[in-house]
Amino acid sequence: LALAGRALAPSLAKPSRTGKLTREQVEEGLTFLGLVILENRLKPASAATLAELHGARIRSVMVTGDNILTAVSVSRDCGLLPRGERVVQCVAEVDAGGRPSVHYVSLDERPLEEVGPGQGPQGLGYHLAVEGPSFEVVAEHFQKSVLPYLVTRGAVFARMRPDMKQRLVEILQDLDYQVIMCGDGANDCGALKAANAGISLSEAEASVAAPFTSK
Repeated sequence: LALAGRALAPSLAKPSRTGKLTREQVEEGLTFLGLVILENRLKPASAATLAELHGARIRSVMVTGDNILTAVSVSRDCGLLPRGERVVQCVAEVDAGGRPSVHYVSLDERPLEEVGPGQGPQGLGYHLAVEGPSFEVVAEHFQKSVLPYLVTRGAVFARMRPDMKQRLVEILQDLDYQVIMCGDGANDCGALKAANAGISLSEAEASVAAPFTSK
């Protein structure tokens, strides 16, 4: 996170005046002060647990509110995405005329090969990632074509709101998946309740909704 600031003139420094300033007015002429670096380290058991699930042929998916690049990076670090295997982002949009479209963007340096009509890049050596707004467009406009492909090939679902997490669980269940959901916050509660088995990873917010709590 970048920090910046400036000194306000005494005439503007009164609460009655500062409350009327627009964001543009507040943020003009700032001086850079420094960076705050935050790091959420992986729990020691994470990689081993995912490896055990993978060995049992249980598919693992990350569903998070975080930025997609952060989510992909963490997924690689914990082994959910094998290193060396490429990640392709599914981008779905609706233009000004109301016409929806889907295209695919490589999240590494390698260019994409041929793109299949309405589905995705040809070949099996990649994993799909998607952000919440694109997920919503696909779920609304491409229910029969892209949606089943996305949820069965998707490994990272980023920028997902609580209702989107629950909807993803329900879509997978409609495709005859048995879904186990793990979460630790209030934004996971809907998905935890909808899943075939919901496991709270904390004794706080998520434990209210989840039938099981892991210590």
